[in-house]
Amino acid sequence: MKKILSVSLATVLVASTLPSLSFAATNVGQGEVTNVVPTDNATNVDRNAVLEAVIKDPNGASLKTVDFMEGFTYDYASSNAINGFYGVSDSDPLTSPLGGSAFTDSHKANAAFADGKFAVTDAEGAYPFHRFEVDVSKHLESGNEIELNWQGKTLAKGKLILSAWDYTASKWVVLEEETANQGGNIGFSKVVADSKFFQNGKMQAMVHDAAPAPEAVIDNSKFTMAWFTDTQFYAADKPEVWTSMTNWMIDEYNKGRFGYVINSGDLVNLSTDLDQWAVADENLRRMDEANIPYGVMAGNRDVVNQDTMEIDYTNFWVYAGKDRYEDRPWYGEQMDNNRNHYDLFSFGAHDFIILYLGYGKVQEDETIQWTNQMLAKHSDKNAILVVHNYLSPGGFRSKDGDYIFANVVRKSPNVKMVLGGHYFGADREIRTVTDPDGTTREVLEVLSNYQGKDGAEGYMRLLTFDPATDTVDFDTFSPYYNDYNYFEGDSDDFTEGYKLEPTEAVEVPAVRQIATDYAAVNVFTDDVIGSVSNIPSGNKASVEWNELDPLTQYFWYINITNTSDQKRTSEIYKFTTNDAALPDPEEPEEPGDPDPEEPIEPTFPDIVGTNYEWALEEIEAMVARGIIIGHENGTFQPGNSIERQHVALMFTRAMDLNKAVPLTPFVDVPESAEYYDEIMAVQQAGIVEGYQNKFRPYGKMTRAEMAKVLVVAFDLDEGGTHPFTDVPANHWAAEYIGPLYAAGITEGTGNNKFNLEREVNRAEFATFMYRALKYKENN
Repeated sequence: MKKILSVSLATVLVASTLPSLSFAATNVGQGEVTNVVPTDNATNVDRNAVLEAVIKDPNGASLKTVDFMEGFTYDYASSNAINGFYGVSDSDPLTSPLGGSAFTDSHKANAAFADGKFAVTDAEGAYPFHRFEVDVSKHLESGNEIELNWQGKTLAKGKLILSAWDYTASKWVVLEEETANQGGNIGFSKVVADSKFFQNGKMQAMVHDAAPAPEAVIDNSKFTMAWFTDTQFYAADKPEVWTSMTNWMIDEYNKGRFGYVINSGDLVNLSTDLDQWAVADENLRRMDEANIPYGVMAGNRDVVNQDTMEIDYTNFWVYAGKDRYEDRPWYGEQMDNNRNHYDLFSFGAHDFIILYLGYGKVQEDETIQWTNQMLAKHSDKNAILVVHNYLSPGGFRSKDGDYIFANVVRKSPNVKMVLGGHYFGADREIRTVTDPDGTTREVLEVLSNYQGKDGAEGYMRLLTFDPATDTVDFDTFSPYYNDYNYFEGDSDDFTEGYKLEPTEAVEVPAVRQIATDYAAVNVFTDDVIGSVSNIPSGNKASVEWNELDPLTQYFWYINITNTSDQKRTSEIYKFTTNDAALPDPEEPEEPGDPDPEEPIEPTFPDIVGTNYEWALEEIEAMVARGIIIGHENGTFQPGNSIERQHVALMFTRAMDLNKAVPLTPFVDVPESAEYYDEIMAVQQAGIVEGYQNKFRPYGKMTRAEMAKVLVVAFDLDEGGTHPFTDVPANHWAAEYIGPLYAAGITEGTGNNKFNLEREVNRAEFATFMYRALKYKENN
């Protein structure tokens, strides 16, 4: 379905003896299904799989039922039956029969995922097309919904047409058509159910570029970039402001209002606060999935450790490193894992290099040398420098700004604009620079930062360039307030000169293009794997899918019904099982398991018969040791995230703690707190340190934090590495995850992932602690 990733083309086919009916699934919106396990495309998943996700109703309503359903996907990533063809037609393809050459391996690889990699066919003076043939015969059953997805783009002036082959009349039938926005991205949505469009279970669809051959025209059309900056307080205290900005950017980009987005740093307020980084990650993820071209950079708040005041890019690299952007078509070269990087983007005849210099090291020789090399390499392009701390209110440059101006701006004739944030306010200066050849150029320096005062939230800039007049117009708008211009005067709304290269008019060639990013057919069956009823919005739902075949790919999705009987449907997820043997119900799984003829008498009523029965033995063993007591109502609530104060309590029950460090009270744990003694005991044992003199007793523990406390508490010194691809070597938790994996206490969450920031539930922590206890006893 991929509706969360980007706009999709949906074609639903229904085989039935009933009259033709058109219908389509109502898809979940942003953030309504998260923390999906197994993760999409996971491998090595147990054949008794546990499917789970956190479900949130958009209106906060409770969830009446959450149904886990079987699905199926035909796409190039799944090696199922979808055939693609590409070609160029001298005449309108709508007048031609089925044709084209089969997709090459390169075409298939680029069309396998919605990842910004495209299978491209260009044509000059002709019509390029991509045709898809899909055999869905084995899924043409009443009750199944079959959806064909297509995502892609064409040139900025292109027009794509979606058509389907009418087998009865032997002709193409136009279903929809759309003209491209500035970025060329196009999505269709069309539902069909007429039997004339499929034969012997097969359906043919074609997308082609039908833009008229342009006459010799001059491309002096205006174009716009967006600019947002200093979202730090939104990440810390007002995430709804950032959400409103992201919503607006996605909507306006899809309307063609702008083609590229600039960010000038301070994504978060505290570089070490992972909750703030989660807010940043969510907003950047949504821009990624909307395929909006954009660039980010590190501000001081993103990389300065507030305790030590040292520069530390660790979390910036995790959430905004090169891995996030290197597959994007506009992303250029980078230095030091995206500390510095540039993007390349074009509007009509005008090419840009937007170069970002991360905070803290802009005056280093290697930074200046790399920057000047990249600007010289792209000296034919209009250059915009983005430097977080460059200009202050009043038009005075910072020390960084003076250094960059003297060592970069003066030496690079294509630099005519520098953008920055950092200081609250809006200002600008125009500097005249004389280049070595004696010519002069004007450099526009602009400051923009609106957060920090009530009523100034959410303001961002739109930069509209006019090649006909060599000007750039700045507008300032807050999606949060739906209001223009926070400051009085012309600080927010102004027009200045900006001489674009090339200055001569350029004719638009008669070139057409069809580019496929993702092509697939999804099948939404009515086969239920399992259901969960009556859970609050925002809670986790999970079911078991047992006795799956080895080394087999499985597909599933979620149907959601809230208490108002509103129904929503997730996208389809896929995973591949391992080839491990299924547990023999007649034999214990491991030495020390109880005799199957003497089953464990459960202490808690909410374990047996639930999705957490897998942890029954460990939980009961912890009960026997007096480490777990449960809640006053007699339940254990295994699926709830474990609170940090309860982790401290379990450590004091599990072991004799020595006082390794001085007592250091936490400001949020008064002596009257219920677990004051236990929390201070683990603090003095050196197991926890807190952050900014806070312990957060009611806070939830992440998997990264879990790794640290277990390794420290049990002094796990097992050597070895780990296979987890989502744990950077420089992440603070990496030194703990290796020993935890080597000791056999964790195996990750599948697909070679550890999921650093996923919260640990009570069943999982009980299991991890029990394994650590047993490991220490055996070694």
